[in-house]
Amino acid sequence: MYVSPRRGRRGPGNAHQGPDQDDLRLAELDWITALRGPAIRALISQGAIQPTLFDQADMAEITSPDYPGERLTACYNPFLEAERARKRGELLAAEAELEKIAAATGRARRPLRGKDNIALAVGKVINKKKFAEHFIVEVTEDGLSWRDQDKIAAEAALDGIYVIRTSLPAGVLGTSGTVESYRALENVERVFRRLNSDLLIRPIRRRLEDRVRAHVLIRLLAYYITWHMQQRLAPILFKDNDPAAGKAARPSPVAPPSAPRPRWPRPPAKPHPAAGQCTASPPC
Repeated sequence: MYVSPRRGRRGPGNAHQGPDQDDLRLAELDWITALRGPAIRALISQGAIQPTLFDQADMAEITSPDYPGERLTACYNPFLEAERARKRGELLAAEAELEKIAAATGRARRPLRGKDNIALAVGKVINKKKFAEHFIVEVTEDGLSWRDQDKIAAEAALDGIYVIRTSLPAGVLGTSGTVESYRALENVERVFRRLNSDLLIRPIRRRLEDRVRAHVLIRLLAYYITWHMQQRLAPILFKDNDPAAGKAARPSPVAPPSAPRPRWPRPPAKPHPAAGQCTASPPC
């Protein structure tokens, strides 16, 4: 079974998203992936996803003629909705920063002039707020203008909603199992982040093929040892050492844990000394 990150329909713009479904079928492999925003918006416009779909549950299987012979599972996560709303608020704050730069170019005393100077100020805001994909900014010698790509309002309709797509029949892997298998992809992503950060797999200062392979092998062995140490030391680390209990406590694989559980047995609290009792060492 092949599990891949979010992807849309096969095309020139998403050729980097992994092998095509036809290639996987030829290899006799089933797959699980998730749809991107434009594909989800198309399902909403078709009526496959409606506002009442999540009144009783946070996930439901849907069908669409665009995906024949495939299973689609629509999921709703209110915590994801709140997080995306927070990020959208940051985008609106970024627009306020652009308005400040525009005001600086139009002030009467020492206005901001020069295409390079204005672009430098805009670039600082873009790098800080990370909104380049939502606004188109045009810089001139004496000012700037921008327009919203309508992505902010369009993304608001998708807050908290994601759709998982698979070729596996329901008899092989149920709805909950499909969602859990896709969410397990975050463990693989965490491994790559650790390889690139803690274990310093990059930069690779080798040129010969066998030395590059040896470098990667050593880093993978280091991660293997680190993983086993974390599993053995889980009771004393800030780590959930009972994932099975957490999974059983969740009403569905979409919902987050309802309440944090203690990660290790806490020692009993020491009683406070009574009033007037001597606590000095040596004793009074």
